[in-house]
Amino acid sequence: MSCVPFLPSGPLRQFDLYGIDIAVRTGTLLAAAYPDRVVLHDLPAALYSMGRLGCKTGAGFFSYGARSIHGRQGTSEPGDAYAGTLDPEVRRLIGEHARGRRSFLPGELTLRLFLPMLLEAARVLEERIVDDAAAIDEALAGGLGFLPIEGGLLRWADAVGLDRILESLKPFTSLGRRYEPPPQLIELARTRRGFYDYSGNSSAAAPQGTRAA
Repeated sequence: MSCVPFLPSGPLRQFDLYGIDIAVRTGTLLAAAYPDRVVLHDLPAALYSMGRLGCKTGAGFFSYGARSIHGRQGTSEPGDAYAGTLDPEVRRLIGEHARGRRSFLPGELTLRLFLPMLLEAARVLEERIVDDAAAIDEALAGGLGFLPIEGGLLRWADAVGLDRILESLKPFTSLGRRYEPPPQLIELARTRRGFYDYSGNSSAAAPQGTRAA
């Protein structure tokens, strides 16, 4: 599957930019609320216990030296978050906490990262937490840095085709409910619709069961 949404950096650099401490605390809360869909890994907790909190301490998954966001020698420029290097200590931790070794098909890791995010976005719509897909895509643009020109996660899913999204989920069924599509997504794919209304009647998303803004 091509046309994966653009992010300014990889997920581990995003961890460092936002803060390992924030990620660990947020992940703990989400795992308690959604234990069937949120799976915690002990590697971020190990980094947290070592005081490697990301860019703000000069080290997280990557090491930044004097390029800490805080402190006399630091800077608040987010671009510094992309200049770190993976040091031997983190390589050692990855080896200790790895759950196994295997090879991956081209694009498999990307799908494994993006598909759960997409399914959670679909559930947010289905559960009426927000009323239109544009709100989710705008939040991801502001929070994760999706380029607005790319349209966002849900518009990307529409461009790929929801039937192809459902097909791409099949190899991951053994990983549990986090890869299980919600009923509304299945219905949209069955009726050849998307998260957005492309009929010209509305510029907002209007999946079944939601209202357009």
